Amino acid sequence: MASESIENPFVLTAAACAAAVPMHQRSTVSYNSRDILVYALGVGCRVPRFLWEEHPEFAPFPLFPAVLSFKGRSHGVVPYPHKELLPLMALCGVRGVLDGELHLEYDRPLPVPARGLSGDNGGDGGESSVTLELSTHLEGISQKRTGAVIHLHSELYDTDCHRICTMRTALFAVGASGYSRSDETREHAPAAARDWTRVRSERVAEAVYTETIGEHISKLYRLSGDYNPIHIDDETAQAHGLDGAVMHGRCTMAFGVRAVLDTFAHGDPSALSAAAARFASPVPLGSTLVTRMWRETRPTPVQPVRSSPERACTSRVYFETEVKESGRLALTHAWIDVLTSSSTAMLGQSRL
Repeated sequence: MASESIENPFVLTAAACAAAVPMHQRSTVSYNSRDILVYALGVGCRVPRFLWEEHPEFAPFPLFPAVLSFKGRSHGVVPYPHKELLPLMALCGVRGVLDGELHLEYDRPLPVPARGLSGDNGGDGGESSVTLELSTHLEGISQKRTGAVIHLHSELYDTDCHRICTMRTALFAVGASGYSRSDETREHAPAAARDWTRVRSERVAEAVYTETIGEHISKLYRLSGDYNPIHIDDETAQAHGLDGAVMHGRCTMAFGVRAVLDTFAHGDPSALSAAAARFASPVPLGSTLVTRMWRETRPTPVQPVRSSPERACTSRVYFETEVKESGRLALTHAWIDVLTSSSTAMLGQSRL
């Protein structure tokens, strides 16, 4: 494939490397209630709506789509690197792939698996799986000093071709080389990034949420599909330049999102319309996370997609998550659009 421009400021200059990354991929993903339950345990959820499949409000935690590309259609252990990463691992000089940024935006609720009414406890317990289509395309690759940033755009569709959500990810391919160097930073929501910086400089945090993460969390989270050994094996992590095993970046983000929903939406997952974060530094296992939050009411409410029309008033909550022991920020440029009722008090004390 000849060198060619890709959307925005990214240009592939090494044809052999460019050929290793498919410009577009389609795949089928599926999950059942057990997958939802395992994921909820892996992000520290505690309330029945996430942990009891018979709960009347049973639903996946809002960041659940972020693991579907890892697990695909499997309900068991999947090899690492998973299918989505294999083309990236083939890039010139790549020694590993790390999460850099995630932006998730919902169009409609994520389906919940239907359960049989026959009461049959044999086999799968009468439970069906949800099957969805995941479409991913390459937005661009840009060379950095120690590797390359790969930008992917993914959309998740139901069987009726209705889009459920859009995910934009930035992955850092450690050691990748041969691409054009760009001084421009690709931002999926540049205004939000500027506002995140502004609110932090203008005022103190409106709320602070502190939570110590048990070392078992990464062992649970990996069961949702990301079996990268740096999250469980110290020697492998040290071979990648880390001090020891670390939390999954997307798991850390889920803890931050849960802190915001707990604080500003009474713990209601249906209040999340969109969320974004940058993964600024690794989180050692057993760390205490401190999430600071700043809320701003948006002047133009967005149409709710996961709740009733009377909840169209939207606030944007900017947040950061710090590792208390080191003082280093783990999540930066993070925000959530929260759907709320104008007649309902914002501050809740429930704990997911």
